[in-house]
Amino acid sequence: MNAAAGAATLTAGSHNSVTGNITAQTTIAVNSLKLSGGFTLTLVAANTVTVGVAAGTGIVQTGGSGTITGGTALAASAAANDFAIRVDGA
Repeated sequence: MNAAAGAATLTAGSHNSVTGNITAQTTIAVNSLKLSGGFTLTLVAANTVTVGVAAGTGIVQTGGSGTITGGTALAASAAANDFAIRVDGA
C-alpha cells in the first residue's frame, strides 16, 4: 500500500510505502515500512507505530534520508517474527 502525504495515512496490517510526509500518524500496527526518499513520518503525541506483525518484515530506507519522529514509540511486534532494518545507500 502506498501511504501518501497527509495526516494518518498508514494502512494497518499491510506493507506500507511512505511516498510523502505523514504529519499526524495515530497508533497503528503494520507489517512493514518503506521510506522512499527524504520523507518524514510524524507520530501524534502518546501514539505508537508497531512494525512486524507478520514474518519477514521490517523497515527499509531508500533514495534519501527519511525521519521517524514524535509519539511514544516505534515498536517491534511482540510476535515471534524476524525483523530487519535496512538502509540502501547511494
